[in-house]
Amino acid sequence: LQRRVKERMMMSRGKNYTRLTMATVPI
Repeated sequence: LQRRVKERMMMSRGKNYTRLTMATVPI
């Protein structure tokens, strides 16, 4: 269970990071 939660947190963190970079850094 703990491992699953950790994986989920990492996924959400990665999604947030990509979203932030896309919103802050114009291409």
